Amino acid sequence: MSTQQCNNKDIDWITREEFEEMVETFIQRKTPKFQAKALITAETVQDVLLVLKEKNSQVRTPSFRFWARKRFLSRKDHRGNWILCAREEHGNIGKPVCPKEELFDVITEAHINSNHRGRDPTYDWVKKSRSYVPKELCDMLVKRCTHCTIKRKTKESTDSRVEKPITTTRFMTILKMTLVDNRQQVRSRKPFILHVKDVYSHYQWAYALENKNVESVIPALYRLFCEFGTPSILSNTCQFTQDMINSMVERWPNMRLIHSKMKKDDIASQDSAFALQLTQWLQVNRTNLDFWPDCLFEFCCHLNTSTNSETGKVPHDIVFGKTVPQEDVEHIWASILSKDSHVMSDQSENIIIKLVTDKN
Repeated sequence: MSTQQCNNKDIDWITREEFEEMVETFIQRKTPKFQAKALITAETVQDVLLVLKEKNSQVRTPSFRFWARKRFLSRKDHRGNWILCAREEHGNIGKPVCPKEELFDVITEAHINSNHRGRDPTYDWVKKSRSYVPKELCDMLVKRCTHCTIKRKTKESTDSRVEKPITTTRFMTILKMTLVDNRQQVRSRKPFILHVKDVYSHYQWAYALENKNVESVIPALYRLFCEFGTPSILSNTCQFTQDMINSMVERWPNMRLIHSKMKKDDIASQDSAFALQLTQWLQVNRTNLDFWPDCLFEFCCHLNTSTNSETGKVPHDIVFGKTVPQEDVEHIWASILSKDSHVMSDQSENIIIKLVTDKN
């Protein structure tokens, strides 16, 4: 393929002949009725200029003259030559019309100026200076560009490398932590939520925080780790700050830290899903949504005692074992009531009072 010059820039990925074949393909895709006006030729540009200059012009047909006056306006360039421009709303003069014969130079130059970034950036460059350039032609040219083809293949190979999910078979081996910004949903002195989930059991914790600083996050994690133990690995979907890393390493030197490289859209989707679950639960179980920070413990209890959609199991049962069946509870209760050392309470049949016999 020969190398051509366009504004002192090499074009080694398409020839003018190949582009003309592409233009012909573009025209043939149109219905016969619209093929004649699919692109504006240099001859058409001159005829339209004559129609605009002469009020009683007899150029071509009446329908052509009506179309010319409706769609176009003319103005002089810096050299004093008349150029044809698109007519915009309210009679404003738009960008100069690009004839069919100049499409190759205009589109290739725009594509180079856009740094081979694809169809839309190329078309945006075209619209800065010209009108009546079909976006479809820009798309066809970009698909023929070898530089763009290499970029697409590189991006596809990069996107295909899916990060392997972290798996474990024990509780408190890996915890996933994220900070949910709930300021747009509610008004509260503590608008942030520290959301922590055990990877194995899907057991969850949530704490309301005033901010995302170390002073708020570390005490919440400290309470969690004191109650359930320090995890082996803490995976965070938010970028660790240096202060946060230093504080965690100092307090829990044996805990490993992982920063999960998730896309921002995926993180936002997960955060909004948790916030939406919380809002829906509050609407059903609470009348005043302003006190949501006080309900986080109860909300997590609801999540942990309900069947998880991903595992099909109850997180609480995985962590602490299955709840004793009701029939077993009734049997144990009956056994307790049968002993002489207990009597029923007057307040409720579900309460018993243990009688202590003084052996002295």
